[in-house]
Parts: sequence; structure tokens; C-alpha cells
Amino acid sequence: MKSQTSLGKALRLLFAIGEATNPAGIGVAELMKAAKVSRPTAYRFLNELEQFGLVRSVPKQPMWQLGPKVIALAAQAGSWAIMRRRAKVAMEEFVQSGGPTVHLGIRDGNEVVYIDKAESVKFATISSVVGQRRPLNVTALGKCLVAFDANAELAENLVDAGLVGRTQNSITGRQRWVSEIAQVRKDGVAHDVEECDVGACCVAAPICDSQGYAVAAISISALSIESTKSDLQRLERKIRQLAADISATSEM
Repeated sequence: MKSQTSLGKALRLLFAIGEATNPAGIGVAELMKAAKVSRPTAYRFLNELEQFGLVRSVPKQPMWQLGPKVIALAAQAGSWAIMRRRAKVAMEEFVQSGGPTVHLGIRDGNEVVYIDKAESVKFATISSVVGQRRPLNVTALGKCLVAFDANAELAENLVDAGLVGRTQNSITGRQRWVSEIAQVRKDGVAHDVEECDVGACCVAAPICDSQGYAVAAISISALSIESTKSDLQRLERKIRQLAADISATSEM
């Protein structure tokens, strides 16, 4: 059964415009039939959708087309898909060349979600799975996503919501957390030294769009017992290069 809510009616109009086969657009009569709405309702929602750039009326013609905002969103989705493919290739090449396990993560609310993983063929690491979630403040991935988010107040917002700890090394205090994020912004990389899992450490870097905001982050994971200071410095260089390569080639 078709939704009779205002949102449902507006979406049916939008979809009907998007599915129109005539490149010149689609007329209101056809839209009324496809969306099952009256003429006044059609015009009311079309005008509102046009204000948001989702549709556009064709000058001097009673026709409607998709608006610039939809086209921009589609291009953005295409860039996201390109980034995922580039990241997948880079991650697999890295582990196949003998590197440690690599994770790709994005922010979802106050958590980081692992959306991809390349398992090392040489080094052991803490068990993890794609789809796994962790608090932003206990992972190197999460720190990067916070430090380079478009919302400059995100770090403070997380403090207000309550920082969740997983180990005795987890950062849960305001002053240390704010200082940590400031350092990540300065360095361009983040560390997690047994803050998420005892025995594991990670180094991460943001994958940024053309404005410098993080759309994802990539990390290298290793066991703490196998990681010396020189090892971590080497991994820093590696993760910077991985993130830079993915960001540059994705054209986001």
C-alpha cells in the first residue's frame, strides 16, 4: 500500500521525475497519475522540493526535471563508491606485501563502524569483523573521524554525551580528550595504545574530501608486544601514504 503521508507523496513525485524516460522532463498530469496525488498537492510538493534543489521546473514549459542537489548527491555517491574501491585495492596490496591488518571505518553517531578489513598474512592481531562498532574515543580510527569532522564541536559534544572506556588506558576525561584531538589535528594521525583492546595498538589517518573533512579513516593494527617505537613511526609513514593515496585518487 502506498504511503499517504506528506513525505510519501513528495517522494513518489521525486521518484516519478527520476524515472521519467523523456530527457526534457515529465508533465504535471503524468506526475499526478504516477504519484496518485491531486493537482494542488502535486504543485505544493513540487514547489517545496524545488526550494531544496531536488527538482527543477523547465523554463517556459510545464515540465519537471531532477534538480541540481540530486545530481550533486549522485556524484557524491559515485565518489564514495570510487573511494571504497580504491581503499580495498590499497588495503589488499598492503597486507599482501607483508603489512599488518588494515581497517577502514566511518562514523555513525558516537561510534566508529568497521566497513572493510584486510587481514594480514604475516602478523597476528586482535580479532575483529566488518560491521563491528566501537566508541569513537577508544580507537585511532574514531579519533581521526572526530578530529577531521566538519563539525568542529564534535569532540566537546562527545564529552557532554559521556566518553565510554573499554580499558584502563581509554581516554574518558574532558581535558585529556580535547588535548588528544588537538594533537591528532596537528599530526594528521592518531594512535590507540591498548585503549580499545588490551594487547593491541593502532595508528590511523583520515581519508578526506576536497574540503579536508574526513569521510572515512584507515588504520593499521598490531599487537603491542610486537610494536617498538621505531615500528610505530614506520607504520605512521605507511598509514599517511595509504590515506593520501586513497584521498587523492578518489576525487571526492
